[in-house]
Amino acid sequence: PDTVTICVGIAGYDCSSGEPPTVDIPEAEFDFLELLYAKDQEGKVIQILPFPNHGITPAIFCTYSFVPPRGTTSITPFAAFKIRGAWRGSPVEWDPEVGSEEMRWFTDMAPELRAKLADTAKLQAKHRAEVVALRPPRSEKPKPVLWPERSWEGNAAKARSWDDS
Repeated sequence: PDTVTICVGIAGYDCSSGEPPTVDIPEAEFDFLELLYAKDQEGKVIQILPFPNHGITPAIFCTYSFVPPRGTTSITPFAAFKIRGAWRGSPVEWDPEVGSEEMRWFTDMAPELRAKLADTAKLQAKHRAEVVALRPPRSEKPKPVLWPERSWEGNAAKARSWDDS
C-alpha cells in the first residue's frame, strides 16, 4: 500500500437503531471535527485537512487519504475537535522507500526550514547537527529617520543637536 488513511468517528454506527454504540461525552453533543492532520517522525506536519462545521448534525465518521513524502519512517495521526481539543493516534511505521516523489523536498529540506518546522528533539543526528550549526541572522541597526526640513520633528531634532553641542 502506498496510501495512508486517517479516520476518526464512530465506526459501525447504525442509523436505524438510533442509539450510538459509544458513551456520549457530557456537553460535547455539538462538538465537531475541525482538522485531521498527520506528523512525520521529526514532528513536521506532513498533511492537514480542515473539515467544515455541519451545524447541529454531527459528522459520524470522517476520513482522509494521502501519500506521504518519500523518506518518511513514521506517521502520527491527529484529530482536532472544537470542544474536546486535539487527540493523537498511535504512530504507524512507514517504509521510507514508498511515498510521493513530488514531496521529496519535504524530506530533503534546507536546515533553516527544518529548524522552523520540525521538533528539534525528534531530529535524526545528521539533521540535528545541521540545525544546531545554524547561526541566527544578524540584527540590523535601525536606520536614522530623516525628517522633512520644515517639519516640527525636523526642527525639534535640530534643537536637540544644538543643545548637545
